[in-house]
Amino acid sequence: MMKLKVDKEKENPFLGRKELVVSIEHTGEKTPTRAAVQTLLAKELGAQQDKIEIRKIFSVKGKSESTALVNVWKDKIVGIEKPKEKKEEKPVKEESKQEAVQKEDKKEEKPEEKKSEEDKKQGEKKETKAEEKPAEKKE
Repeated sequence: MMKLKVDKEKENPFLGRKELVVSIEHTGEKTPTRAAVQTLLAKELGAQQDKIEIRKIFSVKGKSESTALVNVWKDKIVGIEKPKEKKEEKPVKEESKQEAVQKEDKKEEKPEEKKSEEDKKQGEKKETKAEEKPAEKKE
């Protein structure tokens, strides 16, 4: 369970916001998301959730604590943070697996064919060079 504690609170009337430094204790859990911190702060501060802006969340090394920099706006609407959805992996069709294996087999066959063709070409080049060299020596 997460516990929030407001360490510093500064009123900024020129910009129309409160600037907060919040300590978050999250024992046995990962670093909280912006959406989770935004909802907890809205409940604790009694502010509207769409006016709370989470600027940064820092994890404290070696501890299950984090520090967040937060702005609570009077007029500006920031929007509600939404948790990111995990992408579901599509099941791979068995046909596509078979096709992938066939493609790999074709790839393996092609280099051998290319090598044999290249060897033939190199052999022909060597023969022509061998023929040219003695002719050059005679002159």
